[in-house]
Amino acid sequence: MDQIFYTNAELTEKSGVPQGSDLPQVHFELLEFDLSSLPSGLTIYDIEWLSEGVVTDLDEVEQIKANDKLRAQYKSQRDASLIDAEISLDGMIFQTRPNDFINFTVGIDEGSTEWILKNDSIAKVTTEQLEQVLALGKTQSKLIFDIYMDNIKSI
Repeated sequence: MDQIFYTNAELTEKSGVPQGSDLPQVHFELLEFDLSSLPSGLTIYDIEWLSEGVVTDLDEVEQIKANDKLRAQYKSQRDASLIDAEISLDGMIFQTRPNDFINFTVGIDEGSTEWILKNDSIAKVTTEQLEQVLALGKTQSKLIFDIYMDNIKSI
């Protein structure tokens, strides 16, 4: 039986993370792959697609890869929607990306009266307007994530 064994140290070395560096160390368990049980046409590199053990059906491996590609596509669409998120209120267009929610919270807490809009112009705002934009932005983000979740469930 052909087998490949890697120790934690060997895999950490293969990962390129220098020992003793400030970077987090990569920790691996002792891995064993029975190469004789792999179907013809399947290589050791395909094992990265197999998280629940060795799959013996090559069509299943291709389906797993296709599903992973779909997941990546859906994630990319979700991320693009989040980055482009905006709310129009009282003639002003506010960016409502997830990282902007912190800015809205601080602006509300501090009672900000000026805000930088999506087009980089500065506008006079009220706390109530910021609260409305924050609430609408959260609702918009939830909708984006709900669509993403439905897409993932469809796989």
